Amino acid sequence: MFEKSNDERRNTTVVMVCDLDNFKWINDHYGHPIGDTVLAQYSRILDSIVGVNGSVFRYGGDEFFIALDDLTAAKSARLAKNICSAAQEWVLDDGTAITTTVGATAVRAEETIKDAFSRADQALLSGKNSGSNKVVWSG
Repeated sequence: MFEKSNDERRNTTVVMVCDLDNFKWINDHYGHPIGDTVLAQYSRILDSIVGVNGSVFRYGGDEFFIALDDLTAAKSARLAKNICSAAQEWVLDDGTAITTTVGATAVRAEETIKDAFSRADQALLSGKNSGSNKVVWSG
């Protein structure tokens, strides 16, 4: 039987930066009231997936910051994938799918949350620039 490495078992703090894909298009195409509804639903999706494992904060437009504390890397990765899957299952009345991109990283012992946030934000940008609708982890 194989045992998990210490890194896979060790709990850590993870930060994620989430962004709705094509949100400007949704606002421009459907109008701001529908955009507001999309943001509210997305927030509920994030809250339901993160649950007691962390905290969700909206920090601008359609961007959200998630802080997960005391989780294994594997559980954090599953949560991030669940965010993308749940968003993708949501479809507007005309069939337009909602998707999201997530940038994530573990907080290193020698750094601040702000440093980790910056790395997660760069991972998000990388995901957006390479096709969106994905999770990108920064080492």
